[in-house]
Amino acid sequence: SQTLSDWRLLIMDDGSSDGTWDIITSYDDSRINVFRQSNSGAYVARNNLIMHANCRYLAFIDSDDTWESDKLEKQLAIHDLGYQFVCSDARIHAHNSSFDSTTFGKLNDLTKNVFSIKDLLKHRANFIVQSSVSVNFSEYEKIGSFVEEKLAADFVQWLRILEKLPRKEFYYYDEPLCTYAIH
Repeated sequence: SQTLSDWRLLIMDDGSSDGTWDIITSYDDSRINVFRQSNSGAYVARNNLIMHANCRYLAFIDSDDTWESDKLEKQLAIHDLGYQFVCSDARIHAHNSSFDSTTFGKLNDLTKNVFSIKDLLKHRANFIVQSSVSVNFSEYEKIGSFVEEKLAADFVQWLRILEKLPRKEFYYYDEPLCTYAIH
């Protein structure tokens, strides 16, 4: 349901046993490409999907997260301003938790839009939500695959990308453009 119509979605079924494959293969849209692998974990799945990417910008969305309908359009406008790495605030969805319906921006007291790699390292937590990220694909290709660890692999990847950028900074869109599910 994106307002931007020029997109391509790559989906990896990482060994599901819940009917996911039947659901994702039922879509009749040439922009959607589906792949299947035995259960290997999220970062292996991401790395395997990225090998099939042929794009100007790369964005991520985990299966339990959602995007606002204008996420890609708004982030592309920021990329057009010269930012190679863009992320956004995210609503937190956590059943039976005090975090439900708050945002990462509020939780982390974020008050500006442009952050440096130093800001990210000094912050008390990784406030970049995986499903909020879009990055120039040519910059992403310079650093290679996600490390295939369960803990903080995304944070390591963001630092690796930012370290390679000329200004070593990124744009944080302070509006929630996605919802992050916590289980």
